[in-house]
Amino acid sequence: MKSVLFVCTGNTCRSPMAEALLEKILPQYSKIKVASAGVQATPGLPASTMTLKVLAEEGISFTRFQSQVVTPELIAHATYVFAMTQQHRDFLIRHYPRHQEKVFLLTEWTTQEDLLDPIGGSFQDYQECSEVIKSCLEKIVPFIQGEVE
Repeated sequence: MKSVLFVCTGNTCRSPMAEALLEKILPQYSKIKVASAGVQATPGLPASTMTLKVLAEEGISFTRFQSQVVTPELIAHATYVFAMTQQHRDFLIRHYPRHQEKVFLLTEWTTQEDLLDPIGGSFQDYQECSEVIKSCLEKIVPFIQGEVE
């Protein structure tokens, strides 16, 4: 089974948003497991209030979510790891060099650079983050489903 791991800093805004949005995009019958984690996450926190609000507007209830720290096991079991920033990508490659071939920037297939953290920002900041994530996911879904190289 293929699996996708999204990684950001605290695992309460960007990566859970990407996790939830990808789960919505993938067909119900998809055999791709989706998760997220943070390089400095506090385990067990819910997604931020604004993240949950943006997801609710997408028709997604994500109250089951709990933050987690990136671990060697998560990286080893992931088929693809998508980092939100170059700094996150560098961290993952530095700490998990054996798995560097599976680590990508979420924005790699777009002209966007780092996905800025909306934490502490307005609802509009979270909506804009969600829109960028959705545009990135449109590009990576064919890749993770094996339709493009």
